[in-house]
Amino acid sequence: MSSRLALACALVYLLAIPAIAQLSTPQEPPALVGTWVLRVPNSEGLPLHDIKSQTIAITCVGEKIEISATTNGEESVAQFTADGEQRKGRTIPPLSLGEVVTSRWEGTSLVLTIVGGSWATGESTTTERWIPSLDGRTLTRSWGGFKTLEMVYDKRPTPDRLDQLTPRGYVNDFAGIIDSAAQSQLDEICKDLDQKKRTQMAIVTITSLDGSPALEFATQLGNRWGVGYNDNHRGVLVLLSRNDHQWGIATGKGLESVLTHDEIDGLGRQMIPLLRRGNYGTALLWVAQRIHDEILQNVE
Repeated sequence: MSSRLALACALVYLLAIPAIAQLSTPQEPPALVGTWVLRVPNSEGLPLHDIKSQTIAITCVGEKIEISATTNGEESVAQFTADGEQRKGRTIPPLSLGEVVTSRWEGTSLVLTIVGGSWATGESTTTERWIPSLDGRTLTRSWGGFKTLEMVYDKRPTPDRLDQLTPRGYVNDFAGIIDSAAQSQLDEICKDLDQKKRTQMAIVTITSLDGSPALEFATQLGNRWGVGYNDNHRGVLVLLSRNDHQWGIATGKGLESVLTHDEIDGLGRQMIPLLRRGNYGTALLWVAQRIHDEILQNVE
């Protein structure tokens, strides 16, 4: 099966945007190494209205760790060595006003002791912890005394490459965000469309586009896989990129009169509220069913 897919529609439905610190490391590279994107909105009870976005990149350099961060588009820098010795430094926002006096490792977690305050309010000591999750997908910064506050970051994975993606069938959940029930329903929708109208629809989720436009990625992937039959060019590829918060729908030439740019744009916009709530399976089911119904009604 093969057909040339025409660019149809895509939309960014949520954007999140991006401090340099040098730390000593354990024997093995710490689990917090990588690029992390702050979740928005932040966890409940955390009054950080001034922080709209923050991205941090943590890398190992010999016995040091470098943390590069961008907060609301502005870079910040901090330097310290995580060996428990007394050294002065700064951490990244929102705790950058305090002074880091010691830093150390506790297992895979980075622990900072921060002193803040003034002559009027008196000095206060805060412990900040950088804690990677066991599965390596999230990083939590926590601090506080009577009440612990925290910021949660999601790890930005290595971008998906076209030449590394192999079709698994109608539903290709490379990002692992569709539950089994939704996958079964999506498979049935696509199979029914194929059997009744000889039209192939592929559902694809990936983790990252790495800057590529969703439209372009969807079209290239559809052409590479050959979605649609040679004799009718009726193919559809629905793409969802989890970390980029982008979707794209590419259609074959045989469907251009059935699924117009405006119609697909409308479908995508209507599933955005579901995507923002993380209901990926439900969103894909919704758009796949609408595409299925539209083709059944208008393709002979």
